[in-house]
Amino acid sequence: MVKVSQKQFPYNFTGLMSLIEFLLGPNGCPWDKKQTPITLSPMLLEESHELTEAIEKNDMQNTMEEIGDVMLHLAFQISLAKMSYSFDEDDMFKALIEKYIKRHPHVFSDSEISSEDEIKKTWDEIKKTEKGKPQDNSTLGEFPKSLPALSTAQKLQKNAAKTGFDWDNIRDVKEKIFEEIEEIKFAKTNDDKLEEIGDLLFSVVNFSRHLSIDAEQALRLSNMKFQKRFTQMEMLAIKKSQEFAKLPIIEKDKLWNEIKAQEKRSLH
Repeated sequence: MVKVSQKQFPYNFTGLMSLIEFLLGPNGCPWDKKQTPITLSPMLLEESHELTEAIEKNDMQNTMEEIGDVMLHLAFQISLAKMSYSFDEDDMFKALIEKYIKRHPHVFSDSEISSEDEIKKTWDEIKKTEKGKPQDNSTLGEFPKSLPALSTAQKLQKNAAKTGFDWDNIRDVKEKIFEEIEEIKFAKTNDDKLEEIGDLLFSVVNFSRHLSIDAEQALRLSNMKFQKRFTQMEMLAIKKSQEFAKLPIIEKDKLWNEIKAQEKRSLH
């Protein structure tokens, strides 16, 4: 085993890059050496979700750890790119910094922008000129296939709205939700039901967008809340010497309401 000095890996991005390059070197880790950008990408996605969860839980200790895990994967991707002579960290930081300076003309040039809407419009116009994108691309844009469906729906609607294709007021958006619910009632086949459920979800996303609520985040938080409450219900049943799965729905509802009452008391 090769002895490694801690001084070899300073506590900064350079030290992290040195650590990854050591692991990929002659005396490094066999598993690390087998990895490719493709094999690592699912893990990067998972780490990003874990970071998002830690942030939304306001868990600062875990947030710090998850930022580190995401940073490690980014450093790993850069190291593999360096090994294939594709690019290095200097290339990446140069492109990143130049891009964000270019996208902020109201900060770094004489351009005068008077409102937040104008800032967003200028940002979008600059993006269209990057990466050799043709000017006749659809306003809807392109999104990663791995992007969750709710997030994709929200982005599609947001971009469509930039062309004026949007509801005039939120009341009509709300009415559309009730209309879609009615259409589900009359759907005959599974394919029809699938389509109408999709339309309903799309309408709910639209409603949340008009309320300036991120639909994906809202659902994530609701999922977390349900998971927490359900687990507490099971624990409460055990304390009462009850077998949760065998309880009638009325008793389960009582446990649910008891947990909700405990939450309210804890807030006061």
